[in-house]
Amino acid sequence: LVLVYIGTMASSSGMPKPGGGEALVVFFTKLPEKFQVPEEELVIPANLERYGLSEVVNRLIGHEQPVPFDFLVEGEFLRTSIGTYLEVHKLSAEKIL
Repeated sequence: LVLVYIGTMASSSGMPKPGGGEALVVFFTKLPEKFQVPEEELVIPANLERYGLSEVVNRLIGHEQPVPFDFLVEGEFLRTSIGTYLEVHKLSAEKIL
């Protein structure tokens, strides 16, 4: 699956929450239809890594037997939390990837 949109949710001051908080994501895939999720924005904890993101996708597609997924962000595999990815790559809130 590909994360096509990722950003931290802004605090009430309009600035991104330091260290994570929540992330706004959209999933996109070219996998068969049984693995398709609606391409709509979702708010999820920014501390989620691959396993947690896989849990979210499995719930969205209604799989009783969990399936592990890999996630691409800007063409590279996500191997950290979403929040860490944003910090390392110095990305601001609501950055389209």
